Amino acid sequence: MHDIADCDERLACTAILHAHSHKPRQTWRDIDGRRQLLFNPGAAGRRRFRLPLTLGKLWVTPAGLRSAILHLPL
Repeated sequence: MHDIADCDERLACTAILHAHSHKPRQTWRDIDGRRQLLFNPGAAGRRRFRLPLTLGKLWVTPAGLRSAILHLPL
């Protein structure tokens, strides 16, 4: 999803990937008794708005979904 503001929070999924803000984010929230990850990898291209250069990594393990934000050198 491009802009998280366009997302219905009741969407039945474990993770929502979004990117509009270019701000890295990995936040878990509880929706109706289940956990949902809001994940924005940030931006790895030309630096904008004094934000860090980042990329994101998601992977599935037997224990569940994991995520990481990787910071790149300027």
